[in-house]
Amino acid sequence: DAAHAVFVGVSLAVQSIGERQRIFEFEVVESFKGDLKKRVKVVTGRGDGDFGIAFVIDHRYMVYADRSGRHLSAHLCTRTQMIYGGSHDTEVAILRAHRK
Repeated sequence: DAAHAVFVGVSLAVQSIGERQRIFEFEVVESFKGDLKKRVKVVTGRGDGDFGIAFVIDHRYMVYADRSGRHLSAHLCTRTQMIYGGSHDTEVAILRAHRK
C-alpha cells in the first residue's frame, strides 16, 4: 500500500484547524507501517465535499494515512474505515504476516 502509515487506533480527541480541516488524536493500538508514537495526530477535512473522514471519538479505526507536514492525513480515498467487531480480522492478519 502507498500509505505512509498504517495502524489500528482509537480516536481520542478532535480540534478544528480553521474552517476547512480538523485534526484527530489517535491512540495507536497496533502499527503495521511507519515509525509511530503511541499517540498520533491525523488531519482530515470537515467532510463537506472535501473527502474528509467523520471520525467518531472513542471508536476504533483501521487507518491508512499519508504524511502532511508534521502530521498524518487521511481522507475518504484511503482505505481508512471504522472497525466493527471482527470486521477487519482478515486484513489485520494479512498485515501482521507481512510485517514479520
